[in-house]
Amino acid sequence: MEKVEVVEQLSVLFFFVFILALNWYIIKKMKGKKQFILSGVAIMLLLTPFIYFSSAITIGVLVGDGFAGGAGGLIFGLITFINGAAYLVKGLIQKT
Repeated sequence: MEKVEVVEQLSVLFFFVFILALNWYIIKKMKGKKQFILSGVAIMLLLTPFIYFSSAITIGVLVGDGFAGGAGGLIFGLITFINGAAYLVKGLIQKT
């Protein structure tokens, strides 16, 4: 295994552990309809760009290819955005 492959696998593992920890925290702490809506919007608007840029830069530098970094950032950012959209929809559908 090359060093780049190990780093890519660790970045994917770290990302999924981060998403699981974020989901666990939101489910444990957020109880009301308004809190789910706010957490969903916060994830979509504040966290997604940070995840996108940080993962794109990291993967692009490690692999040495800007297209790979952009694709990795897009995938990680899209997963984070969908996660936030799910909480937003849950907040909109949930009855008080």
